[in-house]
Amino acid sequence: MSRIPFQKGLASYKAGDYQDALEHFNEAEKHGGKNVHLIFDSRAAVYAKLGQKREALRDAKKTIDVAPEKWQGYARAARVFLQLGKPDAAAKMVSMTLERLKEDEADRRTSLLALEAEVRHVQEALEKHRRQMADHTIKLPIELFGEIVKMLVEEDQRALIPLLHVRKHWRSVLESMPSLWDTLVLTQRRPKQKAKLWIQITGGRMRELVVREGAFHSPNWPGDSLRGLQWERLRACRIHRWDIMAYLQSISQPSFFATLDTFELDDVVNGQQHKWMELFSQSDKEELPLQHLSLQGLLLSYSQLHARVSKLKTLHLRNCTLPSVLLLQANPLLEELVLDSVNPVYSGDATLELKHLTLLDLSKGIPWVMGKAEIPELRTLRLSANHLQEAYAAVPQRLVQSNHSHLTELIVRTCPSIGIDILISLVKLSANLLTLEVSHNVGDVTPIVEALSAHLPPSSNLKGAKFDAIPPTPSPPAICPLLTHVNFSRSPNLQTGPLVRLVKSRLPQVDSPSASQECPPSESSDIACLLSLTIDECPQVDAKWLPWFREKRTVKASKWDCLRALSANLLLEI
Repeated sequence: MSRIPFQKGLASYKAGDYQDALEHFNEAEKHGGKNVHLIFDSRAAVYAKLGQKREALRDAKKTIDVAPEKWQGYARAARVFLQLGKPDAAAKMVSMTLERLKEDEADRRTSLLALEAEVRHVQEALEKHRRQMADHTIKLPIELFGEIVKMLVEEDQRALIPLLHVRKHWRSVLESMPSLWDTLVLTQRRPKQKAKLWIQITGGRMRELVVREGAFHSPNWPGDSLRGLQWERLRACRIHRWDIMAYLQSISQPSFFATLDTFELDDVVNGQQHKWMELFSQSDKEELPLQHLSLQGLLLSYSQLHARVSKLKTLHLRNCTLPSVLLLQANPLLEELVLDSVNPVYSGDATLELKHLTLLDLSKGIPWVMGKAEIPELRTLRLSANHLQEAYAAVPQRLVQSNHSHLTELIVRTCPSIGIDILISLVKLSANLLTLEVSHNVGDVTPIVEALSAHLPPSSNLKGAKFDAIPPTPSPPAICPLLTHVNFSRSPNLQTGPLVRLVKSRLPQVDSPSASQECPPSESSDIACLLSLTIDECPQVDAKWLPWFREKRTVKASKWDCLRALSANLLLEI
């Protein structure tokens, strides 16, 4: 090779003039020579500086081809591979370089060992990143992956769309699982596009359709977005404000309701009332297979709904006019009944048997017949009124007269017509009661609180007394031994003393062997500890006792799990 252009190339390289160095090395290559491998190696270094890594790697290969016994080509290839993000290839080149170094080239060996360490560091970083980004779901059986996704979708139906965009593998698996697509929920977020996607994937075969108000406000709703939906396959339909009746008539689907077992209609506008009245007034039509019905804002005064619906298990009516007691009498299989702001209907001497009813929720209006209803299996009773109405008192009176109660939840809000004596009698009958709320009451709930702690002798003077002097020994029998959640909010006459005795009476024995075991009820008393005590807006409760409640939450908490949550929901407002 010509030494002059080669030396000029080296000088330009050291000066940082890489383009000029490249020209000189090209000139030196034309002359050839004995050490041409040095030209290729030097030019590879120039290409690397210029960012032309492919050309640099090509010259490194030429260096190895013409001088395979020399170390220069392997070393250059190692550096270029590292720059290209190929640490495995770089590591191999470093190893081959070290094999060709002479023992007296200590400085060169030190430099290569540093390069080897850098390559190893990059390899470790890439491996860590690969593990973090690896799609481990590919290794999961499809059935297990499907169950995981199903749990997510059951908790939030909106979770399915983001999952489709994570990986192609996920999308293909999800699209092959019909159970994930049997419910279509349309909201304000691109409802028409979502409907078309669901219909495309399922072929229109879905079990449930939910249309929120946001979808109703979408421009030109629904357009052709529901074309292809097989309405006769639907078993559940939940609609908010949308005039679905007009749409069904436009697509000739008059028999839509003939296959539904669940129907919810919320907030019907006045212009749609007559269409629903017409549907529910056709007593000569076939019986509807509905088992779950929820209506809000619908006038049913003159309908013949009871003639077409007799298999209901759940009935929710809000802001409706109950046509007559006939609807309740026609559905003896009811398990859940919720009546909210329903105009009460006088039922005369009518009777009612709901032997399967487990939940009864009555708010702001109640049919008189409920006070005479046979409800032997009732588990949850919720009463809420905003005025005096004797029918509210008739329901708990009926339960007391039966002399047995299976209640696990009793909630009474703003019901001045229900006497405290009736509530105490009902509570005493409810041995399985877990949740009790008597709130927003102008009367005095103190007798109820005292009754719940009757097995603990009351203290006549709390001020200045140290409560720890009272023996913490609850002695059965106790009322509602399983009671864990209590709410006496907005009770203006409730004072501190009865509450303290209530909490103390529900604590396990400190000195008994059972108190050292990690279980809420002590074995000696079988009385559960209170897990929540809510007393919002009780002006006569002394805030100075709040530290005591907090203390009872932490004292020996490692032994009593129930004490950990004692004050979690405790609110005192003076």
